[in-house]
Amino acid sequence: MANPYIQAIQPDSIPQEVYQQAAAYQLGEPRQVYKPRFTSPLAILGITLGVIILDIIVFVAILLVGYIWYLLIAVPIAAIIWCCISIPHTNTRAYVFNYGLIYGKGGRLEPLRWDQIQVVWHKIIKSRYSTSHQFTMQRNDGQSFKLPTILKHIEDLGVTIEDEVA
Repeated sequence: MANPYIQAIQPDSIPQEVYQQAAAYQLGEPRQVYKPRFTSPLAILGITLGVIILDIIVFVAILLVGYIWYLLIAVPIAAIIWCCISIPHTNTRAYVFNYGLIYGKGGRLEPLRWDQIQVVWHKIIKSRYSTSHQFTMQRNDGQSFKLPTILKHIEDLGVTIEDEVA
């Protein structure tokens, strides 16, 4: 079963400016594209609004029954925080090529060749309910890049980076 968050490379799945950067930095053929789960700001806003409306309906129903209502105050706050974190990353992508990767956020593209990455840091953050992976890369010129944890299957991307750099 194909993973929808790691796209198979199709001619129209990579923007032309990414191909131009890949050619300029001699990154080779594209292998994979990593993207966030939600790539549409309208979908994120819709989900957030839906959660808040549902919470208000449940809140009113519980108020009428006299149940513990103050717990429902946290749900819209959490939905708004998730929305504020998710929207800036809707256009974040990581394009993996044979000889490097291109990290794109907004209109900014950062090409990184495997042989120009000096160090890769992998930080695993475990909580009671989840585990997240943070990857930071440092180029030979000292500039570092932190991949956002919002990318789906970032651990697979990180393993690819670690393998290629090593």
